[in-house]
Amino acid sequence: MKENHVLLAKKYARDVLDGSIVVSDLVKQACKRFITDLEKSQDRDYPFYFSVKHAERVCTFAELMTHTKGAWAIGSIEKDVLS
Repeated sequence: MKENHVLLAKKYARDVLDGSIVVSDLVKQACKRFITDLEKSQDRDYPFYFSVKHAERVCTFAELMTHTKGAWAIGSIEKDVLS
């Protein structure tokens, strides 16, 4: 089943703002701004709009990215095949 990233982001932001998730003040401010911007984007006069379709597309693409360095890096295909 495909995840709904927008619903997950909204839930996370609401949980942060109601204190269910403990985070730094900067993260709280970002969550508040996210929710506020979503609400403002419903107004036709607001200069920005939010598209669930486009947001989901970006998140789905981002999930395809892999780490190339550090502890989370995956091995190269050549290295795995030759081992």
